[in-house]
Amino acid sequence: MRILYRFGFNQNHTKLLEFLDKSRVPYTVDGIIAYTEMYADESSFRAVFERMKNEQAVITDRAIFTEEELETAEWLAVSSEWVTQYPEPKENMDYVYQTYDTASYCAGRPPKFYCRQGLTQKADFVVKKAPNWSTRAFCRLNWVGDELFLSDKAKEKLSESGLKGFSFRPVLKPSHVPHGNLKTVHAPHGNLNTGDEPHADFSQLFIENIAEIGLSASSVQHEYVCPDCGRKKVMLNSGFLEVTSENLRNAAADIVKSAEKIGGIGCDSLILISARFFRFLRENRLDSGLVFTPVKF
Repeated sequence: MRILYRFGFNQNHTKLLEFLDKSRVPYTVDGIIAYTEMYADESSFRAVFERMKNEQAVITDRAIFTEEELETAEWLAVSSEWVTQYPEPKENMDYVYQTYDTASYCAGRPPKFYCRQGLTQKADFVVKKAPNWSTRAFCRLNWVGDELFLSDKAKEKLSESGLKGFSFRPVLKPSHVPHGNLKTVHAPHGNLNTGDEPHADFSQLFIENIAEIGLSASSVQHEYVCPDCGRKKVMLNSGFLEVTSENLRNAAADIVKSAEKIGGIGCDSLILISARFFRFLRENRLDSGLVFTPVKF
């Protein structure tokens, strides 16, 4: 495993560009943004990191795993790099009240603290249009980090896979009435679009089980406690996902969500899959755009 850092900054930041040129560090200019990527074990990394930090560049990092590390893992966290579309209605994030049971929902104290815990899905997602899948089989929606959506090709293959722990839900189109007005229903937090016609070639992979995975302290970068409801969520370090519980090893399902919540402003569960599920995705070429993090027990 290696940790890859990405440093982003305004392309008009001439001092940083001159510093990178002098340090012989390659970079890319994309519109108004410039960026460079470096592994943490490169000889010039520390000098570049400190300079970028002092100049308030946007710094992100991610772990790059070897094939052996991925192939030998008993369980892996999975997410999609491809994020597309928004759940509807997106105005004021009203989709939350249409899609989820909010009886136990805590918003926190925005903008100082966002909790966003206590949601249970009660209805199908509504999205304006289906993705153009091309070679990909899975995607995520903006604002919804702990659900995977899939093409009919992936749905058909998974239906025949023998893997356990999931079902499928349709993704609906927003309903319309004559003259193009969105059909709405009255709700406490505004008017919500209802959906009744499913999209073609676009479904939700509904994950049926939740498990406490026991995040190890070594995997936790920071812990947040909501001042209103007392529930916790964490930010994770890059690297292996280290857990202390045997619940995954004992799970009857091949895919689960973590009971633990991850995020700063957002709040999502982790999606975890068995080695069997991982191999199935790879063997059937359904892994394009998916990112995997091995679990360490």
